[in-house]
Amino acid sequence: MRKFTILHDDPINRADDPSSDDLQDGLILDSHLWRTNNGHSVILGTGQEGNQYSLSVHITIDRIEPVPLGK
Repeated sequence: MRKFTILHDDPINRADDPSSDDLQDGLILDSHLWRTNNGHSVILGTGQEGNQYSLSVHITIDRIEPVPLGK
């Protein structure tokens, strides 16, 4: 996450990192959204497959709009 912040400043949308109770097999929960200098979107998430966890990074030329987060 720090590398993306160094490259693209603070995320324009940030949720709390999901707990292991929030994750389900085959599910990715996105938590951070950055916008690149050229307007592309970088989305960071946490995934689970069986009893293994992974970090998901999705980079797209699409301009993903942030979703207001309720606290």
